[in-house]
Amino acid sequence: MVINVLALLSIRFIMKWIGPIPLKVLSAVLGILQVALAMQLIVGTLVQMVRPG
Repeated sequence: MVINVLALLSIRFIMKWIGPIPLKVLSAVLGILQVALAMQLIVGTLVQMVRPG
């Protein structure tokens, strides 16, 4: 939570330093990773339901 507050307080510096384009790329990559993790959990659960034990 402290890291979140520090990031919010220094966002102007961060945006000047790296710019908006890398943040868009990073958010797209993190979104894809989140979808992949969700799919892995869903497939793993379905496999366990079909093949118990």
